[in-house]
Amino acid sequence: AVAIVQAMRVGGGQGRYAGQLANIVEVGGPTDEQVWTIRGHPVMRLRDEVLPLSQANNIFGVPERQRGEGPFAVVMHSGHRRLGLMVSELIGQREIVVKPLGEMHDEPSAVSGATVGEDGGVSLIVEVLELFRSAKSRGF
Repeated sequence: AVAIVQAMRVGGGQGRYAGQLANIVEVGGPTDEQVWTIRGHPVMRLRDEVLPLSQANNIFGVPERQRGEGPFAVVMHSGHRRLGLMVSELIGQREIVVKPLGEMHDEPSAVSGATVGEDGGVSLIVEVLELFRSAKSRGF
């Protein structure tokens, strides 16, 4: 089964990703003063809130590449919780067709499906709940 959703396509490391707009609160370029570490883990101060940060290339296991125009923090939410996904490139918003990965992987993953962009490149669909599980395992 496929689904059609509104999404933001981004790049991180050598990969391309898409997050559903329903899970994205905002996108911004954090300043050096907004980013620091707590117990060895990166965080970002956004107004009166401290958010855990995850690097897209680390989460998805892809090599870092030359810097794009970023870094950018894609602030995502699940319920009342928020986190920032650090990416190097903003590709844009559009309606996408999502093909679930289904039985291809048994373990929980930060990827729930894939889509093909208008340029023919494949973007992996970000599984927001797994990003939060990863942040929680780091103490956030």
